[in-house]
Amino acid sequence: MGDAINFSAFGGLGGVGSIKGLLATKKLARQLRLKCDELHAKGKYYQDTSVQPPPPEKYEKPKKEFQNTFRLKRETNEFPSPFSIYKTKMEEAITEIMKSKLGPLEEYKADICEKASCDISDEVKQKAKGFNCERTRFVVFTVVGQNKRQAVRCSGRTIWDAETDTSFTVHYMHKNIFAYCTIYAVYLE
Repeated sequence: MGDAINFSAFGGLGGVGSIKGLLATKKLARQLRLKCDELHAKGKYYQDTSVQPPPPEKYEKPKKEFQNTFRLKRETNEFPSPFSIYKTKMEEAITEIMKSKLGPLEEYKADICEKASCDISDEVKQKAKGFNCERTRFVVFTVVGQNKRQAVRCSGRTIWDAETDTSFTVHYMHKNIFAYCTIYAVYLE
């Protein structure tokens, strides 16, 4: 076995962590180093270029995380709430959304009206987000009920900053169904 290294010449590698194993490992390393030097001197030692390293994975930029500004109040040019500027446009849009969802219903059915109130809330929120009011979060509350000429009173309680937050309500009623939708625009740090 001319070029091969004979491992059996070491009497096995011994136990892991034993002195016999350590000496055998040192002797093997020395023999490998000498064999490589010998092959290199003869010109037989070369690097295999047929094995290519794996292609690098596509690099994705890490998502930027911004520090809080710790601004507790709006800048002076941001008053009043930017959303209050769009109040009339938003009221018209909410009325149209309510007409499109509730207009075709001829009578009150709980399961259909429940789905309609969720759809109204989702569409109103998407419409409000379209105005790109920076640092403003929206909460939409929609109630749909059967109209039997009864009195209905709904109330809500919020922690409110009158300088930065705003809200408004739109009512809709036809023969058998009443509805109202309240949207809250809340300034959020």
